Amino acid sequence: MATLLDPPEPDALRLLTVIAEGWQANREKWPIWQYVMLRMDQEGYNAGDILRSLPTWNYNYRSLFSPTSGQAPQPEEQVALTMHGMIHAGHPATRTLVDLVLYVLQNAETMQRTAIPNPETLIDMTHTIDELMQMRVPPTRPEASLVGDVLKHEPWIWSGVTCNPGTAVQWDLSQPRLGSFKGVRTGEQYLAGLEEIIGVGHPQLDETRILDPMSLPEALDHLNLAWLLATKKKIHLVSVPRASIAARLTQPVNSEAEFQTACSALADILNHFQPNENDQPPGTLVRLRLALRELLKAEDPLIEAAVSKLQNVAGIRNGQQHSGSEKKVDRDSIALGLPRFGSDWTGRWHRVSVETLTALTTIREALSNLI
Repeated sequence: MATLLDPPEPDALRLLTVIAEGWQANREKWPIWQYVMLRMDQEGYNAGDILRSLPTWNYNYRSLFSPTSGQAPQPEEQVALTMHGMIHAGHPATRTLVDLVLYVLQNAETMQRTAIPNPETLIDMTHTIDELMQMRVPPTRPEASLVGDVLKHEPWIWSGVTCNPGTAVQWDLSQPRLGSFKGVRTGEQYLAGLEEIIGVGHPQLDETRILDPMSLPEALDHLNLAWLLATKKKIHLVSVPRASIAARLTQPVNSEAEFQTACSALADILNHFQPNENDQPPGTLVRLRLALRELLKAEDPLIEAAVSKLQNVAGIRNGQQHSGSEKKVDRDSIALGLPRFGSDWTGRWHRVSVETLTALTTIREALSNLI
């Protein structure tokens, strides 16, 4: 199942873009379904088929909202993009609306977090969208209405937004759980927070599998031996730059600093794989994927997934060490089943280790069949 951060398929992306273009052409009103069907048909697409194939997450959340919940709407019915759809479409016409919703969300999260509870009396947690906009834009009713329409289709808060014609749009902040969106300022960060709430098929941290401290070094050794025998060459796949790097994989992890050190050591080893003679980082895992395809004479889905997992593992370290990598590290963390928040660094490292061991074993077993 796709995560909320995964890019849509090309035909799905075109559908989202056409709807965003309809929003622009209709002067900030969502287009009717007939407009979308005709535009897509003129470009050789079947809008109904694409609509039905869109991923659906928990609470029936999708890239777009329509009255028919996944089935083709009536020609005269409006279709609207959700935050997921607008963020992935990336259309200039809807980007301003996304930014405005994120700004309101930041203010709402701050108000909820700083509210002073009363042990005896209910406190009023209802605010108008105008109040939450503060000084970002002039507090005009149409702007608030646009934001309210978007918010009421987001599954983590839709029960708390009231959009009655002729009255101010209100949001009851006593209902939603906004902690996952603290500090969120980009669309990618928003989707990562939403994935924690409604993502489908999230693997849980595997606390039942007990790992020997030597599990990772031994798995790397076994993979290297299988590589040498399968390729019938004297080029070692696993080339550890320094002995101390491998030693770090055997150490306990109980803090964020130790987690980062362990991830860095593991990424160093993965990035120094040598599928070809004199290979050097970066790109060694990409070349490993190509070399495995050549060896196996096919693109084995299990092998492709295993290499992708190793890339996710290496990506965790890259996100820790390079600024501007938040989107990539969020995507890698989600792919590995790591929680976005929390302080269980032992559990996180356990999960990274299990995923790495599984990927290394999958590749080793495929190579063993060639021996």
